[in-house]
Amino acid sequence: QEYHVVYHLLVPLKAPQGHSFHLELGTTGEVLSKDSRIRVELECICVREQLEEDMLCFLHHPKEELRRNQPPSLLDTLCTGSYLDTARTIRCFQILVKSAWKALPEQEDNCLTVLPSSCSCKLLLTSTSSIPILIEMLFGVREDDSGAVTSS
Repeated sequence: QEYHVVYHLLVPLKAPQGHSFHLELGTTGEVLSKDSRIRVELECICVREQLEEDMLCFLHHPKEELRRNQPPSLLDTLCTGSYLDTARTIRCFQILVKSAWKALPEQEDNCLTVLPSSCSCKLLLTSTSSIPILIEMLFGVREDDSGAVTSS
């Protein structure tokens, strides 16, 4: 289906505390190669942990204590193995968007539909008073301090 208004957004993801992202180039050695992946590593936050009492280090605390006292790590929620899983990330984001949409007072006059997609998050906004708007969001990560964002 064609839409009159289409927005394409690149959403940079930042690794949460205690995690880091590392881009692994595909077999062609190019950043945008289809087989490039984003590896997620746990980082020691023991020094920061002393400053922020509610955060435990994923590397140095027993798994049972972590399970009892804080949410799971990114590796447990959005990854397959040690790699960021695009489909899981999209599903999680879709759930968050739907939940946030229900809390908006204006949502009664507008309809949000999450469209199926395996490589991006597509949202369709419709209302009785305006033309449909398609929003497609691609997720990416910052490679370094340069500000360059790469999507997987």
